[in-house]
Formats: sequence, C-alpha cells, structure tokens
Amino acid sequence: DAADQATVESQEAACRDLHPLQRNFCRRQQDLMPHIRMGVHGSLMHCAREFQVTRWNCSQRSDAIRFGLRRSTRETAFVQAVTSAGVTHSIAKACSLGKAIYKCLNSGTSLTSPPRPSDPHLLPPTEEAPEKVYHWSGCSDNIYDGDRLAARFMDATALGTTVRLREVNLTRRERKRRRRKKLRMLSLLHNNGAGRLTVCRCHGISGSCSLRSCWRVVPSMLEISAALRMRYDSAVKVSRRWRSRRLLHRRTHQPVHPAELVFWQRSPSYCSRNIRRGSLGTEGRECSLESSGGQSCGSLCCGRGHVSEKVVLQHKCHCRFHWCCEVRCQVCQTETVVHKCL
Repeated sequence: DAADQATVESQEAACRDLHPLQRNFCRRQQDLMPHIRMGVHGSLMHCAREFQVTRWNCSQRSDAIRFGLRRSTRETAFVQAVTSAGVTHSIAKACSLGKAIYKCLNSGTSLTSPPRPSDPHLLPPTEEAPEKVYHWSGCSDNIYDGDRLAARFMDATALGTTVRLREVNLTRRERKRRRRKKLRMLSLLHNNGAGRLTVCRCHGISGSCSLRSCWRVVPSMLEISAALRMRYDSAVKVSRRWRSRRLLHRRTHQPVHPAELVFWQRSPSYCSRNIRRGSLGTEGRECSLESSGGQSCGSLCCGRGHVSEKVVLQHKCHCRFHWCCEVRCQVCQTETVVHKCL
C-alpha cells in the first residue's frame, strides 16, 4: 500500500504543472509521458541548433519560452510546430518499437490496421481496385498513433479554451480581448497541425506513395526541423477575421494551407532583454568578425559594439594507439580570440 501510494503521488507530481485536459491525458497515458517529454526536449534542442546564429536563438530558458509563447509571433509559430512534431515523432517511434505496446495497439490504429479513409496518401481507384487502396509492407513507424495521441496532448490547451463572442453587453475592449484569444487558439491548433504534417510522410522506392507497396516511416528530427525552418522563413501573417474556424491570409484573404506556419503579431528585435516578450537579448553572445551573416558582430550585437578577449582552450592532441587496447593523448593548449557583444 505504501509503495502504491508513493507511485500515485509521483504520478500526480509529474502531471501537476500541465493544463487540466493534459493532466487527464497524463494520468491515463503514464507510459507515454516519458516519450512526450523526450519529444519536447529534443525539439527544443533542434530549435536551438537551427537558430544558433541568429538574434533569437530559441533560448532554452523556460521562462523566456513561456512568456514568449504568449505572443503569436513568427518564432512562436516555429516553437509550436517543432514541439508538436517532436512529440509526434517520439510517440510514433515508441509505439513502433513496442515501448508503449498496450496503449498503442489497443487504439484501433495499430501497424496492421487499415488506413483511415481520410488518409491523403491513399492510392487512387483502379479497374482492379474500384476503391482507394493502400498496401502495408514491412514494419512501419506507427504514424497514426503518433499523430492521434500527439494531437490529443498538444491541442488540449487550445481545445479546452471556450471563447464566446456573441454575448451581449460586452465592452469594446472585452470583445477585442476575446477576439485575440480566439485567434491565438486557432493559430496554436494550426501550427500544431503543421508540425505533425511534417512528420507524416510516405517513404517508398520513389520517395512517394505512387507505388502499391510502401513504408510509412517518420523522417529524422534533423530533417523535420530543417523543413520547419524553411516554413518559418515563409510563414503567413493572418488577419483577425476568420470564416468557419479557418485562418485567412492577411493580404489575399484566402484560407491558409495546412502545412504553412501562421502568426499575427510582429516579432521584437531580440536585441535587448525582455522576458515578457521572450527575449534574452544578445549581450554576451559570441559573434564573428569574419562572418557576414546573422552571426556577424555587426548584426548580432545590434550596433552596440563588441569586446575581444583572449582565451586559452585545452584539447587532446598527439594521440597514439598502444597495444592493447588503449589510446593515449597529450593535452595541448591553444590561444584564440573570442568576440562578445556588449
């Protein structure tokens, strides 16, 4: 009894800081929560790698990320999409490897189950097969469960938000606040879905689903983050008007494609420290005098200048193999100049 009580308390502690709907998911899917956390942390690491030479470097500071996500900027869209993709990727791999075999295979969408009718990768009808068909071959990643379970967890914060705009006696300020809240909810759902779309692809001999038999395999997180980085550059700014819960392009007023990232607030410069906007500033960041891109001292330091200092780095050198079986190295010192933003 004491052991059971301790287990329950540890589970409650692991789910305590989540949204109420996510908390319910956490209690029911305890075996998946380590993989969800792994997906979140891994996606943030890839986010930092993609933006390591820019003013906004996807800081690992949890407070900066938390406050920054309160705004619907281009950077917020990337974090939402890459986090959703990371959770989908992690769950799909866990299900296919049998690490969460009970929860996944009892969901009705196991590796051997037929694809859903709405699957966009179903083959077109032919004379031999009047209906759309799809043949499974080999051991695939469990993309259906990854997509479904990740959507249930990641979209819970938005789906649990009810915004009523038609109530009477609302002040203009309150109506505007509710419109912004609803737009933030729709943007979160859209970017989460765009991240999951990046994970779900069909991999066959030709790299597409044009063949009768192919394997559903998730790409690596390196490929996923690189693809989302390209979509970040072409992210769509949406208007504050919507129709049938679909976001509209601000200029063309056309529905946004599901794979595009959306935002509706201008990004800060990220030059100075402002935690409420999700910016840690660039003070103390290393820059390059030789580079002409985002890592250059002129761009990264925002015109404030930089300071140069000599540092001594230690590294292994003159390594030799000794029989058997040992590698012995000397420790060498190298003096280099490091430039840091003021």
